[in-house]
Amino acid sequence: MQPRITPVLPPTPDPAESFSVMTFNVLLPNGDDGWWIEKMYQHRVQAEHRSWPRRQRLLAKLILGVRPDLLCLQETSPGSFEDDFRFLTEAGYGALIHRRSRLSPATFWRRDRFEIEASFHHDRLLFTTLSPAGSQRRLHLLNVHLTAGASPGRRLRQIHEGLERVRKQLSPGEQPAVLVCGDFNGHGPTGVRQLLSRGTVPTDFEEPWWPGVQLSSRVRSHALGPFTDAYVAAYHPDPPPPTLIAPRLHTWMEGPDGGLSPVLLDALTELYQRFGPEPWDRATTERWLTTINGRPDRGSERVEIDKIFDVSGEESLSLEQLISIYARVLRAGRPWAIDEDLHRCGVEHPPADQPPCEVRLDAIWHSAALSATAVRPPWSDEERRRVREDGISPPHEHHPSDHLPLAAVIHWGSQAPEQALHAP
Repeated sequence: MQPRITPVLPPTPDPAESFSVMTFNVLLPNGDDGWWIEKMYQHRVQAEHRSWPRRQRLLAKLILGVRPDLLCLQETSPGSFEDDFRFLTEAGYGALIHRRSRLSPATFWRRDRFEIEASFHHDRLLFTTLSPAGSQRRLHLLNVHLTAGASPGRRLRQIHEGLERVRKQLSPGEQPAVLVCGDFNGHGPTGVRQLLSRGTVPTDFEEPWWPGVQLSSRVRSHALGPFTDAYVAAYHPDPPPPTLIAPRLHTWMEGPDGGLSPVLLDALTELYQRFGPEPWDRATTERWLTTINGRPDRGSERVEIDKIFDVSGEESLSLEQLISIYARVLRAGRPWAIDEDLHRCGVEHPPADQPPCEVRLDAIWHSAALSATAVRPPWSDEERRRVREDGISPPHEHHPSDHLPLAAVIHWGSQAPEQALHAP
């Protein structure tokens, strides 16, 4: 049966029959470690609405408003994790954070409904085995935050190795009840989607975004059976909604040859001239760093400048060198940082007359031993209107992340009872 789409998930009184799960890339908390997150906000969003205390209150309201039995978060910070998400542990959740990641996945479970049996920390993936309280059932949960960018082979390898870990955890004769939730950092016909839905990825498989790139030199497969994307099933035959909405900054920053556009080059030249004649000395360079980063001793720009000073043996920065720094920022996928830096330096540019970029990077996949009975829309009609009419993409004063959360009710068994599907 097709999962129901509902803004309020039906209750799950017995987790041994059905349970709720939410996944949410919360966007790294912008304390000392994630200070640069403020740059991801559009200029119209006031500074107080970009602060972590404000974002934390929005997160608490959103998550505890759903109160899922299981919660998969991505982009938590190990250094401040306990304080950042104390509102969840105080609400009765157990918590486990990835031990070997700066942008860490973290899995939470309601302590009165689930018990954790085992865990494993892998490359951008947190694996847990949990059981409903008082039940012999076992759920194997993969909380993923796959590598971003031009790394389709690594993303495939990460998921494949996670599924292998699940296989090794199974007891003899156990029917695998598996959830794979999180931020997959890929959309469309990816190798990860092929592996989960079809069970095998041949060596000649290519992703349309990376033509000519071989994902693996050997066939990748798993023995856990086909997985179902809960949101694809729920929204069929229509496409599921996006989970990330962002301004199309690349459209005016990139030139047709893949380099910097003339508009961006002109804007960077104006920025340079605002701080002084060429070349900048150390004092001028640090004044620019303080303007864009709040302090002269942090940011990737500081690292780049130190390298330039060391190689040249001179403490000076030319316009060409400044442009090269921003070219690397753009190649790293951070056009929002360039846009914010220009704004902080008083350089305005014509707004890009383009609708926001909307992609689906997040998903909830379940194995054949489970079925989804209901899913929660990732955004409301009001949120959709705010983005498409007002042009304010998240994060903003009403939403704490650039991603949207997904949540579903999962039933133990391949066929959910009729009453579970149509519960109020």
